[in-house]
Amino acid sequence: MSLNEKWQTFKTAVQRQVGRASFVLGDEEAQIRAIRQMAQSKDPKNPPVLINALENIHHPTVRTAAALALGEIKDPAATLVLIALLEEETEMIQKAATTALGNLGDERAILMVVSFLRHPTDELRKLAAETAVKLGPKAIQWIAELLKRSAFDTRIAAAYALGLIRHEKCFAALETVLGDADSAVRHAVAFALPSVG
Repeated sequence: MSLNEKWQTFKTAVQRQVGRASFVLGDEEAQIRAIRQMAQSKDPKNPPVLINALENIHHPTVRTAAALALGEIKDPAATLVLIALLEEETEMIQKAATTALGNLGDERAILMVVSFLRHPTDELRKLAAETAVKLGPKAIQWIAELLKRSAFDTRIAAAYALGLIRHEKCFAALETVLGDADSAVRHAVAFALPSVG
C-alpha cells in the first residue's frame, strides 16, 4: 500500500469516527448533519449505525434523515427496517421510508408500498404510486387488485401508478375499469391509458 493510499485510509477512518461521535453525542442538528455525511460518504460501514439509530432514537427528524440516508446508500440490508417504518404514525417518517424503499428498489417492499395507495393523505398515495414504479412489474398485479375494489381515491391512485409503470400488463388492468361508476376514476384511467398504450 502506497503512502497516499495509507493516508486516504487513515483520513476516511478518522472522518468516520468524528461523524459517529457527532452522531452519538450531538444535538438533533448535529445528528442530522452526521447522518447526511454518512449518506454522502456511501461507506458500507454506515448502514448498521443508521439502522441502530432508527431502533434507538425517537426524534422524528433524526429518524427521517436516517431513513433517507439508508435509501441513498442503497444497502439491501435496510429494506426490512424501512418496511417497518411504514407502520410509524409520523407521516414524515412514512414518506422518508417510502422514498428510501423506492431508491432501494427491493421487491420485498411491494405489498407495503402498494398498500399505501389506500393512505388517507393524497401526498402519500401519490408518493406510493411513484415508488411502486421503481419496485418493478411485480407490483402491477397488486395495484390492479386495488383498482377493482377499493375506495374511489385509492382507485385513482392505482390508475395513476399503472400509468407511470408503462408496462403492457397495465393496459389490460386499466381497460377492465374503463366503465367505473365514479367519473373521477374513469378520468384517471383515461389519463393513464395513453401512457401505457
